[in-house]
Amino acid sequence: MSNNPAIAAVVVSFNGERWISACLKSLAESAAKPAIIVVDNNSSDNTAAIVARDFPGATLIRNKTNLGFGEANNIGIREALGRGVEGVFLLNQDATVEPGAIEKLSAIAAATSGAGIVAPLHMAYDGSGIDQHVIGYLSGDAPKFFDDLFKAAPQETYEISFFPAAGWLIHRRALEVAGGFDPLFFMYGEDKDYCARVRRAGLHVLLAPGAKIRHWHGGPPEKTAPRADWIEKETYWQLVLWLKNPDSPFMKNVVCAVREELLRMMRDVAYLDIGSYVARARAFRRVLFRLGTIKRHRELEKTPRLFL
Repeated sequence: MSNNPAIAAVVVSFNGERWISACLKSLAESAAKPAIIVVDNNSSDNTAAIVARDFPGATLIRNKTNLGFGEANNIGIREALGRGVEGVFLLNQDATVEPGAIEKLSAIAAATSGAGIVAPLHMAYDGSGIDQHVIGYLSGDAPKFFDDLFKAAPQETYEISFFPAAGWLIHRRALEVAGGFDPLFFMYGEDKDYCARVRRAGLHVLLAPGAKIRHWHGGPPEKTAPRADWIEKETYWQLVLWLKNPDSPFMKNVVCAVREELLRMMRDVAYLDIGSYVARARAFRRVLFRLGTIKRHRELEKTPRLFL
């Protein structure tokens, strides 16, 4: 396989033997021929072995522990930047990229001044339609997209504030000024934080519906994990995002976040929802212990190549 030195694809894997072959096969068969970098988060199944055996042209980086989605992606992005690429295509292990998608994303990123992230449209894994998990983001952020889709005349791009990182083309200009994912987020919330930082750096987040990926998902997190686990994760990343918001003083953010979370916990007690109360309390405690780090990361936001 002859790799395109301008583009690298980064895939973070963790116990993904069910999907990893289809994911990497779609990248290997792409006409863009990106260099493929797989960062494995210490999988306990055969994921890393499949990569090493069936995709010898890919670079496999094995982490000794599960570092989470954002930090593992940062490792792959560092490797890609070291090769001098102009763009890094992020793809979830449970997704495949459709033919022509990477080329379209790369061309748009290169030709559009100020493009930081160019996201493909996320489809259901079987290709039956738009991934239901992104419809809310589209209707809230790019309502004109559905009007145009109904008329069979979608635009090449739509500017949006956020789109999930299951598939992204990040241009080098964004990586240079906004850096990588904040490791404060283990999984969930890191893509929302990153989009916000890219936009605050004066760059754009674009949706390019002519480029598509197919994403498995496996159902909403609340259906595939205990409800309390999901509440704890969601509470944590929402609080960190709130505290990192630079539009108001840090201590004001802290007071408002504490007040809001205490109200939610009181509501849980009133409804005898002890599981939710305990989950929120755990997340709240984690955030309080990390206030210093959160404040420091907020202050470092304008540091070039932050977290990379």
